[in-house]
Amino acid sequence: METPQPINLIDELVDGLNKSQEDIAAYEPLPHQLEFHKAQVKNRWLIGGNRSGKTVAGAIEAIWFATGWHPYREIKTPNSGWIVSIDFPNSRDIAQPKIFDYLPKWMIASWNKSDQILKLTNGSIMGFKSCDSGWEKFQGADKDWVWFDEEPEEKVYKECLIRLKAGTKLQIWGTMTPLHGISWTYDQVYKTAREEFKIVTATIFDNVHISRDEIAEVESSLTDYEKEARLQGLYTILTGIPVFPPSKLQQYFELTCAPLYQGYIDYDKTHKVLFFEKSKIKAPLKVWRAPMRNESYGIGADVSEGDNDASTAFVVDRHKRICAEWWGKLDPDIFGLELFKLGKYYNEAFIGVERNSMGHTTVQKLRDMNYPNMYRYTQKAAKSDFDPTKLAGKTKWGWLTDKVTKPAMINELGSSIRAMNFDLQSREAVRELADYIIDEKGEMRGQGRDDRVIALAITLQMFKHIPKAIEYPTNEYQPSDEYTGY
Repeated sequence: METPQPINLIDELVDGLNKSQEDIAAYEPLPHQLEFHKAQVKNRWLIGGNRSGKTVAGAIEAIWFATGWHPYREIKTPNSGWIVSIDFPNSRDIAQPKIFDYLPKWMIASWNKSDQILKLTNGSIMGFKSCDSGWEKFQGADKDWVWFDEEPEEKVYKECLIRLKAGTKLQIWGTMTPLHGISWTYDQVYKTAREEFKIVTATIFDNVHISRDEIAEVESSLTDYEKEARLQGLYTILTGIPVFPPSKLQQYFELTCAPLYQGYIDYDKTHKVLFFEKSKIKAPLKVWRAPMRNESYGIGADVSEGDNDASTAFVVDRHKRICAEWWGKLDPDIFGLELFKLGKYYNEAFIGVERNSMGHTTVQKLRDMNYPNMYRYTQKAAKSDFDPTKLAGKTKWGWLTDKVTKPAMINELGSSIRAMNFDLQSREAVRELADYIIDEKGEMRGQGRDDRVIALAITLQMFKHIPKAIEYPTNEYQPSDEYTGY
């Protein structure tokens, strides 16, 4: 009879610990995941195609931080962090399963499903948040770290940036596939030159755990643009057919820059001149090129129709350079006043306002103020009219965007973009152009805003009416009303 061996409680405990951690202990990062984990900066992003292993890397990073087990950093515990998904279903179905799959069960102290708060036995707290709850829900709390699983809303991201706990350095990392075109992350994250950022890119082909047959099956169901985003992790267009070539828009985006100054135009009653009042905060008017004394200009304007729409105008010179952009929400008659000042400031520029819907009010305001240079056309008589002469010679003020003029002006804008024969430095305008598609019904539309697209197309139409030269001295404007200055 064999003598029973004494039980080594330490060995048993260690063996049990290893078994409970077998998932995270077995994690062997791929080269791009390892580069992401090792980066010694406070803001890291792994941008890649679907199934490139980005979410796993983000989850492992969150567990390493919360447990203090990070192999490449010294992490103090307990600590508190957020795991931010684009909405609750993505949090429930993607981020949470990854955390619970890799986190050893013995580390879980409690899980409050209603509050979405996971507490660990070492005192660390992991909170699951979703962007669709609104940026206001991200106020108040101080955090040590934040993980963005997929691209967040810009407001949510900025709100998280200030969730810094006193005496600590907030650590931020993100894992995403760029599914929103040339969005805010393109220039603020992907193309940033700031030293505190580290960008790691990956494709689905970098994940050696996925067979080529699986990739081929996925690839067969995607459009060319979807392949670029979903397989390669590139910034492109996912839905519909892009109206404007993405490659050219990316070239335009590289040329964009901050405006020379921003603010608004006002009137100096003492000296009876218009002047530009600069503003350090967000202002409706951005200027890249100030008015020149012997230059001539055109302005195209799209008037807000309410809801999320905004009134927009661009100024173009005779060299086809976009000099200024006006964008904001206000009543159409007040927009008419702003266009009046903008036109006068730019040497009585030739103004064309889209007269659809609310645009009639803006056009009428300019006419009431006797603005001298406005787009108009003579309406021809319809052949079906009983009296073919009753409409002949009737003048219509403002630009009409309809089923005839819209395709023509958008096509001309597209031709100019392909030839890159006009200067455009507005980042917001390039983003809207990139988001403008032909949908499944064959209709051209913006997936988000398209105010700048329409205004820009009208502006290029007004370019045709700019005189070759002009001798108006800038700002020597005599108001018709001494009290108001207009």
